[in-house]
Amino acid sequence: SIIPLKKLRSVRNIRTRISEDRVNALAQEIKHIGQMKPGLVVDRGDYYQIIYGHTRVKALERAGHKHFKAFVSKDNISDLEIELLQCHEDLSEQDKPGERARVLFLYYDLMEKRAKLNGTNYTQEDFVRDFKHLASRKSLLNSLRFMELDDLTRNFSILGLVGYGSAIEI
Repeated sequence: SIIPLKKLRSVRNIRTRISEDRVNALAQEIKHIGQMKPGLVVDRGDYYQIIYGHTRVKALERAGHKHFKAFVSKDNISDLEIELLQCHEDLSEQDKPGERARVLFLYYDLMEKRAKLNGTNYTQEDFVRDFKHLASRKSLLNSLRFMELDDLTRNFSILGLVGYGSAIEI
């Protein structure tokens, strides 16, 4: 579907920051070849809630475009399900180990919450099973360990001051 940018609302976004460099680069790409990858939105009646595509929307605005290509869900998607969908989208884009670990940890946390709501448990073994297509068991468990580090050590690693592997071993 083609949706006017003025009808979009960003209610939730798991990304804590959107890189201005990424927005600018994407805006230049959009100026040259248009929006290649559609986003995903939920039809809320008088507006469309962005599930994923926040960076694309900012880039489209910066490029002077007025519309957003997106798949539209008419289902009543819960906030928890929206965050899980955002995690899946982010995992396809994150290449820095610290950022990838942050998204994997968030996904694990959200799956634990979903399981509790359903009266079940979500374990680390469930997590490894769900993401074995992305990385090895060791790598996935290291992602969980990384996010359990103290903020200072984790941030030093994200900034590149301490290596990812070294941070986990501290």
